[in-house]
Amino acid sequence: MFPGLSSCPVLGQPTPRIPPKIVTIGAGTRYDTNLRAVYNAAGHPAPALGDTIAIYIEPGAKLAASSTGAWALQLGSWPEIGVGGAVAPTLNVMVKAGVRIQGAGGQGGGPEQSGPGGAGGGAFYVGRSVNLVTTGSQIFGGGGGGGGANNPGYVWCGGGGGCGNVGGPAGTGAGLGGGTAQTAGSADAAGTGWVNFGGGSRCGNGGTYGAAGQAANGDWSGGFVAFGGGAAGYSVYGWGNCTFGTWDYTLLKFTATGVHGADIRGSIA
Repeated sequence: MFPGLSSCPVLGQPTPRIPPKIVTIGAGTRYDTNLRAVYNAAGHPAPALGDTIAIYIEPGAKLAASSTGAWALQLGSWPEIGVGGAVAPTLNVMVKAGVRIQGAGGQGGGPEQSGPGGAGGGAFYVGRSVNLVTTGSQIFGGGGGGGGANNPGYVWCGGGGGCGNVGGPAGTGAGLGGGTAQTAGSADAAGTGWVNFGGGSRCGNGGTYGAAGQAANGDWSGGFVAFGGGAAGYSVYGWGNCTFGTWDYTLLKFTATGVHGADIRGSIA
């Protein structure tokens, strides 16, 4: 027998699979997460032909946006994925049950917004094709800020901040020097707009998970102008790039089913 012959693959047997390159994101809060940056930080080399990339986002992870101008989660740049035909590298992202991806809340209307509430921020930007498992997870766009109101040159009333893991700030303004002050949004609640003593006039409440902010409304008089609420942020931008399915944690294999199984709130594009 020639040296090394016993280690050669047996004819007719499948070629052994290359073990997946696995990256894990654990419980806790992270901001503005870029999955390619996380992959690189884990020390893996650039994906090559035959590679399977598997990114596990574990229960208890909260992926949040630091502002309405940022995404809570984005795939990042993977120029190697999809190149090479049948042996091209593949990207698989498993967002497990109990994970929340959440955009930032929009600012309540006031002088800083010229009256209308600010738009909520985006949750998940999917800039390329990817295999996704999202069953039991939460993907929430940021809530829009509530609309403010003003009497030009006299007084402002502020809207409530939108819901977001980074909640939207309340709009400024005292509202005729009294009433119930406007409040900021939080991860699980929208802020409320200013309300006058009698409750007949109020500025808009912020939007809850993935919802638009409310307009200012009520019995306005004396030249007041009421403004609308801000739009909800995107829950998923790049929906057409997503292939939803299941992941076999024993065989380390993705199966497309077309079912996402997530609690998704907010605009989709």
